[in-house]
Amino acid sequence: ITSSRRPSSSPAHLPAASAMASPADARVDLKIEVGGGVLPASGAAQCLPARFLLRRLCPKVQRGNWARYLPVGAADRLMALAAPTPTWRISEFSSLATPSSSGSCSQPRRAFRRCCTASSASTGLPSWADISEDEAESASSVSGGQCTAVGDVLGCVWEIAQHAMGTRRVQDALEGARCEAERVDIAWELRGHVSKAMRCPHANHILQKCINTMRPENVQFIVDEIAERECLVTQAAKHRYACRVVQHLLRRCSHAQVGGITKVLLKDADALACHTFGSYVVQQMLEFGSEDLRRDLSRMVQRNVQILCPHACGSRVVRAALEHAAAEDRARVACAVAHQPEVLRQLAAAKNGEAAIGKLLDVLQGSERECAIASLRDEASRV
Repeated sequence: ITSSRRPSSSPAHLPAASAMASPADARVDLKIEVGGGVLPASGAAQCLPARFLLRRLCPKVQRGNWARYLPVGAADRLMALAAPTPTWRISEFSSLATPSSSGSCSQPRRAFRRCCTASSASTGLPSWADISEDEAESASSVSGGQCTAVGDVLGCVWEIAQHAMGTRRVQDALEGARCEAERVDIAWELRGHVSKAMRCPHANHILQKCINTMRPENVQFIVDEIAERECLVTQAAKHRYACRVVQHLLRRCSHAQVGGITKVLLKDADALACHTFGSYVVQQMLEFGSEDLRRDLSRMVQRNVQILCPHACGSRVVRAALEHAAAEDRARVACAVAHQPEVLRQLAAAKNGEAAIGKLLDVLQGSERECAIASLRDEASRV
């Protein structure tokens, strides 16, 4: 990226260094040379150096001393190129959104990319695919949280859902939809992409938004695609992002809907209970699962208290069982822990054991409670 200054009275024989030292009222032109070609100034703000300078020259931040070394007028020129957040101009390629007779969908996708590129060039901002998470948050605050119309994202939901700015646009459209039919139209474009979307750091938020804003029967396609393979269910429960989608399904959907998923999760419940992300899924099953599911999970906890209680994640599952299981199952889990003083002390010393101990003492009664308190006091005196 280069800058040329053309003072009105600059002799032609002067070198470039002398030209840079000319008066401040000289005109500044920005240009970018790529592979021998020159990009117009309107596209200058899309390049990495210009984007970096724009962030540093943001009016919300005081300019540092380094700004004085920029060519005179370059800072103002860069700021002038920055415009409000670009909008999706879907109407320009909506006629191409229908698959051709040959069944190819590459043409509308190319049209979508051209439209985004044109919008970015006209506003001087980078394209959605190149914007970072921090830039997306900044642009969101600048735009003032304006609601996105459903028509602005239809036809390109999956394309933009995989990027930081695009996922916010789709979520805004889901929240601002006027009826369930409009939300269904948006969610329809995610069919066949659920496996990838739930593991995407951006697209997983759209699946969560669909689950929380749509009727349970209309998100059945998410359940079906996850339950399509047993290994995928377990992988989703252990994934950093996909586990959130599974948790929302367990909260919102009926027991009959997620029966296939919970059946698979129950087989690996003992391993999931000690997993960093899988333990949250087990807790949701204990809280929102059917009566039979909670009973089976409580018995799993009862059998594995020696493994779960010392573990930071397992102790959370023990607390969930003591809080959400049936009264009879809660008493069995509490007795299984209290009758083993070493396990009780390990639970108290675990990272999340304090809350579990509180639930344990609430469940225990009579002499069993007194024995548990005495054991804890002995451990505290030794420490």
